Amino acid sequence: MLFVRLLIAHCMGDFFLQPGSWVQAREEKGWRATALYLHLGTHIVLLWLLSGQWAFGYWALALGVVHGGIDMGKTALRKRLPASTLFLLDQALHLLSLWIAARWYAHEMVFVPGWITPAVTIWIAALLLLTLPASVAIRMSIARWTPQIRDRASLLHAGQWIGILERLLIFVFIMIGQWQGVGFLFAAKSIFRFGDLKDTHDRQLTEYVMLGTLLSFFWAIATALLTRWALQSYQTGN
Repeated sequence: MLFVRLLIAHCMGDFFLQPGSWVQAREEKGWRATALYLHLGTHIVLLWLLSGQWAFGYWALALGVVHGGIDMGKTALRKRLPASTLFLLDQALHLLSLWIAARWYAHEMVFVPGWITPAVTIWIAALLLLTLPASVAIRMSIARWTPQIRDRASLLHAGQWIGILERLLIFVFIMIGQWQGVGFLFAAKSIFRFGDLKDTHDRQLTEYVMLGTLLSFFWAIATALLTRWALQSYQTGN
């Protein structure tokens, strides 16, 4: 379960506690950016605290150094590779480093008793993955097809929060075994969006919205199924 804890720390540090200004500073100044070291310091502290073990401090520091190297590599390649490819490669390398560290450290790990049980950490990791990580991944995946929308009034970040709430509802429906709720949610969203898409007479926008919606539903369903499998495996001891 150490890997799940490290995953939670990574999600918090990369998506919730990293302002856009830090990312911009790193891209402009590289290793000279103070924001880079603030970001790495945040990751190190989170990894150490959520590991629940004093001895993991050196490992957290090493993971922070690895994280910084991956981020600098991403910055160096930002003009050579598409943003979506860089995002996926960046996150894959981060997760790989966490998995390797967790495996190496597994023989020394002692689970900290208390309310943060393995089942709770699985739930936390799943809920975090449904929020900002999913929003960023979906946006990057369909970035190449983003249509040019002319002068359309929209609430700031409204689409992102709609997607987050949508995925959380789907997750809850599946976890309680109410699959019909997923169908109802999809139908309701289609009805609400039909008039807007019809009035725009914009086929590209319609396809873009449908693609984003389907990816969001797929992410939520896959996360829920993986969570149910992980919880069942934990309960049966496999």
